[in-house]
Amino acid sequence: MQATLLVFILLALMMVAYHFGRRRSCSLAGQVGGVGKLHSLPSYYGFYTSIWCGLPALLVVLVLLRSVASRRFYLVFAPESEPARRRPDAAMMNPADMLKLRATGRFEVEGRSQDFTELLAYFRSFETREHAVMAICPPASFLGIGSWPAHEIGMWYMFFKHKEILRIDPGELEFGSSLRPALQIQVRREIPPTTSPLDVWGGYRSGGRTKPKYEDATIFLSFDSPEDRAIVFDDLTADAVALKQEAV
Repeated sequence: MQATLLVFILLALMMVAYHFGRRRSCSLAGQVGGVGKLHSLPSYYGFYTSIWCGLPALLVVLVLLRSVASRRFYLVFAPESEPARRRPDAAMMNPADMLKLRATGRFEVEGRSQDFTELLAYFRSFETREHAVMAICPPASFLGIGSWPAHEIGMWYMFFKHKEILRIDPGELEFGSSLRPALQIQVRREIPPTTSPLDVWGGYRSGGRTKPKYEDATIFLSFDSPEDRAIVFDDLTADAVALKQEAV
């Protein structure tokens, strides 16, 4: 259940509680000789009833949101039971083509990095066989109260090469109330070495370059249809097939 729907249900319960609390106090006022005999006005009793109805419900909502937040990137990926295979007529994507999808993972732009979940994005493979995921973070608000941070609005990018791919698993991705065909892509990227002033002025202090460092990352791509997923899967696995053929 989405958080927006939970909030609307909570507001509806509080309105119903206010109505019953006020009506009950008016009924008691008629029995004791009028509203003046009551400790507070009927509207106050309605507010009290609304608060006591809303607070426990709010606690329940917070517990539910906490349980959802404990999931990785707020989503659940279920891989297919059978191993994936390329189609006999599979082909690489045209470098000029882009396929619309939704992406989850760590994106970068202008030296900044940020984790996003199910952003609208486009997948593309260049002639160099480097793969790119170009995502769009649009301005958004929640019930007109909050808004997306300004520094996160705009285009975000994710690049990876075939040699960096460790594993590709087709399956289904559940996010909120939606269930979409998806790919889970595990990659291992080399971390660019950092250069200190000592390295520039006096050479490497250790006498040589340090060993490269790597970081593992998981990318989720969800699609509007299984056909779109098959197109990207065939494109990502095309390099592996080509390497095997060259080896033979």
